[in-house]
Amino acid sequence: RGCDPRTASLVAFGGAGPLHATALADELGITSIIVPRFPGVLSAFGLLCAPTEHEVASACHRDLADLSVAELDNAFAALDHRCAALMTAEGLAAGDYRIWHSADVCYVGQSHFIEIPLDATCGDDVLSRLYRDFLDAHDRLYGQGADLPARIVNFRATARTAPVASDGAGCAIGGRGGRKAMRDIVLAEGNLATAVPIFERDALLAAAEIIGPAIVEQADTTTLIEPGWRGRLAPDRTLLLDRIVTVTSE
Repeated sequence: RGCDPRTASLVAFGGAGPLHATALADELGITSIIVPRFPGVLSAFGLLCAPTEHEVASACHRDLADLSVAELDNAFAALDHRCAALMTAEGLAAGDYRIWHSADVCYVGQSHFIEIPLDATCGDDVLSRLYRDFLDAHDRLYGQGADLPARIVNFRATARTAPVASDGAGCAIGGRGGRKAMRDIVLAEGNLATAVPIFERDALLAAAEIIGPAIVEQADTTTLIEPGWRGRLAPDRTLLLDRIVTVTSE
């Protein structure tokens, strides 16, 4: 998507994701990792916390230069009305959700488009801003963005409630900081066994800090914290890993 992974955090999920997270992060130059509270069942857990959302769209197929602000406002007003009807059917009032707008934009003659977020309330500058945002997005995605005529393919409106917050309920707090044993493991960079501490994630104390190499076990996954990495427990009991030793390549 045209984004440098080194500027992002890696989210490690799935039954095996946290086991390989630090190795993958090192390969990509990423220095921070987020291990959710329940990585092995993250999709199911996310479904329970997911917001109520409806998206509606209307085709346009107009050159951007031929479109007026009034036509834009009318198109989004109609989409907002459709969104409101769908959210009302969900038993939600107007104050229970927000509506975001976007437009699918491409160059004239182009067959594929880019969805560009749009603020329909920013006045007469809305169309010129949409065009500038399209050029920036095209340059970021494809490495080029020419000052050529563009057209709108679709208008979109998305109504969404706020996600349900998780407070980490059900987490036990242990009296020993979660450390339960030592184990010999063989790390990728050598053939010699290394003794590393084993921690029980559910028993980690608040603000716990673990310096790698170490292993964090839980019912649905195992997290390997390799040398040069540190694990910290966030207030919501998300496990955060960050690089504390810089990797140099020969």
